[in-house]
Amino acid sequence: MPVLVCSSLYAPPCMLRVVRLSTILVDQFIASYDSPPEEITLDFDPTDDQIHGQQEGRFFHGHYRHYCFLPLYVFCGGQPLLAYLRPSNIDGAKHAKTITKLLEVTGEKSRLFGETNYSAKTWDKARRMIIKTERLDQGLNTRFVVTNLPHRPQELYDDVYAMRGDMENRIKEQQLMLFADRTSCHDFQANQFRLLLSTFAYVLMD
Repeated sequence: MPVLVCSSLYAPPCMLRVVRLSTILVDQFIASYDSPPEEITLDFDPTDDQIHGQQEGRFFHGHYRHYCFLPLYVFCGGQPLLAYLRPSNIDGAKHAKTITKLLEVTGEKSRLFGETNYSAKTWDKARRMIIKTERLDQGLNTRFVVTNLPHRPQELYDDVYAMRGDMENRIKEQQLMLFADRTSCHDFQANQFRLLLSTFAYVLMD
């Protein structure tokens, strides 16, 4: 199950509470099923949480063009499994591998699909990568999806992956309506706690 791992041998009490609360999200997800599903899809998505004070972990993000945190969300369908607050001076995929281990010309659009085994320098092994490339009026549009699902490339992209974009709407709901961006405490762990409170509010509303 996803947990937050402390880098210090002696974790502060507030951090231990955050870890325990994070495991409740997973327990709640498991309890929502009468029997284990044959397959689940976990959606990982970072987002910006703009800040205006001098909070701990405050950095300027070049893509979003403001000071912010970079929380990482994990959803399965409409249910949140993790809301992990991170500083914004890191890659958007930072910690995703660890968290995954803990879970579970014609003017017409032309598309091609393929697959390959690929290994980035930081990966421990090669993984299956689905490739989709299409020619649009605006130019070439290419996407890469790393997966361990057995689907054919086009089926996986159109029927499985493309539907995952709806997760961003769930994040917007939590940020805009349940105050997930209220991370105005100076202490970083206190802001993580506030992010979890918003996530629990989302579970109650859902």
